[in-house]
Parts: sequence; C-alpha cells; structure tokens
Amino acid sequence: NHAAVWLGGSTRAHLRGNVFSGSAGFAVAVAGTARPTIEGNTFRDGAQPAIVVQCHARGLIRGNTIVSLAPICIVLRERAAPFVDGNTLSVAPALAAVDSAASAAAAHP
Repeated sequence: NHAAVWLGGSTRAHLRGNVFSGSAGFAVAVAGTARPTIEGNTFRDGAQPAIVVQCHARGLIRGNTIVSLAPICIVLRERAAPFVDGNTLSVAPALAAVDSAASAAAAHP
C-alpha cells in the first residue's frame, strides 16, 4: 500500500495539525529508525489503517482523531515500538501489533 506521507530513515519530523480525508492507502507510514511525533491530526474515512509503524521505528503518536472505514486505525509491525497515547479512535480493536511489534504501552524512547 502507498502512503500519503512517508516518514523513513532516521527522521524526527513533527506531523501536527493536519487533516487527512479519504486516503486509499495508509495516510502515514513510518519506517526505518524514524522517531517522528504524530500529534493533533485528524484522519477521516480512510480505506486502510490511518497510521502504520514498522521496521524498528519508534516515536510518539498522540492526540490524533481517527475515524476510519478500516477495521483497525493504527498498525504496528516488524519490531516497531512507538508510544501511543491519548488518541480518539473510532473502531475496536483500534490498534494491531503484529510481527513481534511492541505494544502501545511501550515507553517513549
């Protein structure tokens, strides 16, 4: 799947206050050793989970509103371990950790 925003490498980017609507793929994909802050965004009506974090990436996902058409809002995979806190999510289970990813309760790096 393609993403509207790709945060890879070792970025520590801040993605704040954006509105994503009707994404066909992931709205935001995080990979590599990236440690971004994804905070205060609104994700609406996406066909895929709004955020995917993979490949050892970490960072902070906080205070976002996700109203998704997909059965999962945030996916963690491939040893990803972001800190996920205070998000408003429309579906349950809203978070899926697969492929030995850490839980959403992982300590913020």
